[in-house]
Amino acid sequence: MSSLPTKGWNTQLRELITSPITIIAMTCLVGYLAFVRTFRREQPTYDDKDYEQEGHVELPAPLADLKLTLKQLANYNCHNPNNVYLVALNEIIYDVSSAPHDFGPDGKFHMLSGTDIDDFIRNRSLYDVRNKVTLLKEWKVMLEDYFYVAGEIIEDDKESNAGEEPASDETLLNDMEATVEEIPVHESIQSDDNDSLRTALDCLNDDDEAVDEEDSDKDEENESIEMGQGDGADETADQHQEQQQQGKDLSKKKMEQPANGRAG
Repeated sequence: MSSLPTKGWNTQLRELITSPITIIAMTCLVGYLAFVRTFRREQPTYDDKDYEQEGHVELPAPLADLKLTLKQLANYNCHNPNNVYLVALNEIIYDVSSAPHDFGPDGKFHMLSGTDIDDFIRNRSLYDVRNKVTLLKEWKVMLEDYFYVAGEIIEDDKESNAGEEPASDETLLNDMEATVEEIPVHESIQSDDNDSLRTALDCLNDDDEAVDEEDSDKDEENESIEMGQGDGADETADQHQEQQQQGKDLSKKKMEQPANGRAG
């Protein structure tokens, strides 16, 4: 029984390289690489110039670490020449410049740029009959997810000084009335004791009436004094006229006496 000689690995590798399948595969690979290197270079690339020609606008870098008053925030409205738009919510400023289609001149929220949107959310909740807190959370989540925090709102010196002005008497009176209305009345108070009880508001009204009576008495006294002074002035004028008349009579008598002496 004869045994067939086995092929070595060199022979097997040579047969694999020279096989028709390998030759076809290598030809396809070389052709693909040649096509990629030749025809891909002729195709234009999409650079910054093409980006601008397509109508895209390069956005500025988001602002940060700002400390603005509401008056300064108004400068970043939808008409800002640098296309920088800011809004504030809960005293936090957000840079919404990346959404000019919403906050720009032609956006649906163009009136919110450069303002504090707390008032807008409150009015919107009343108009849509929705909970203000829920709507406020939705806006806060939207601003935090899509935009950068640019800074915070600070108080203006003039506004803070104006806020420290003392309250007027009318405001204090309204606060006192509101406080009196909130005072609870105990249910166990008997009807006999109710006559002797007086609320703070009743005392305040009695004091006002007493002050009004005192003012009216003073006005009457002033009027009587003025009338008395007027009568006294009239009497003084009459006495002065009488004295003048008496002086004239005496001067006439003195002038008549020398004339009578000469005649005699």
